[in-house]
Amino acid sequence: HIVAEVLDVGPGKRSLLSGDFIETSIKKGDVVLLPSIGITSITNEGEDYIACDEGKVLAIIQNNND
Repeated sequence: HIVAEVLDVGPGKRSLLSGDFIETSIKKGDVVLLPSIGITSITNEGEDYIACDEGKVLAIIQNNND
C-alpha cells in the first residue's frame, strides 16, 4: 500500500443512478492510503506523483480540517 498527501482534487462527479452531483469527500492536504495497483504513477521533473479516482482511496489517515 502507499501513503500519500493529497495535492489537489476535482469537484466530484455525477451519480450514475440519479444524476445528482456528489462532491468529493477528500480534501487537499489529507493523507490517504492507496492500493499499490490500479493507480497511475507520474514522474515530473524528478518528483513522483500518483493520480487516481477517489474510489481507489482505501482510507483517510489524516484529515485536513479546512
